[in-house]
Amino acid sequence: AGLIVIACFILYGTFGIFTYLDKFNELSASSALELYPPQNVFTIIATVCVCYILLISEPLVIWAARTSVDGAFFKDKPMTTTRWVLIGLALCCISAGLASTSNNILIFFNIVGGILIPVVTLFVPSFFFMKATPGRKWYRTVQAWYTIVFTAIAAVACTWQTIDEIRK
Repeated sequence: AGLIVIACFILYGTFGIFTYLDKFNELSASSALELYPPQNVFTIIATVCVCYILLISEPLVIWAARTSVDGAFFKDKPMTTTRWVLIGLALCCISAGLASTSNNILIFFNIVGGILIPVVTLFVPSFFFMKATPGRKWYRTVQAWYTIVFTAIAAVACTWQTIDEIRK
């Protein structure tokens, strides 16, 4: 997980810095890749890097959701490879299905980024931790509640920003 976060940070940071330095005054709320022609070497490299980031970070994002779904529906039953794969496949298919319903992929990314990712990676695991761990230490409860509250505030703020963009 740490290596994935570091790789994402380096790739996103590199893309962001070069784009910011190159297209400083032209940047807007749209995708920065739209500012470059599709045949540009930079565009091709950036697109490959974004695809790579999505591929390597998917297991990290899905892991929390998969673990939460398994804990909610299968309680203390030992994990099987089949169930692990099927839960992950279902989560990916649901995500892909939702993404394919939108004509404006940037709005979909904003909605997913603003609601689903924080809820799936932060809120749901914290909530299930509170439900599944009755004899936890007090500071773990504080951490879980802090995560739940922070995620709720961040999700509402990001969602409001997306709704505001849609209205405009």
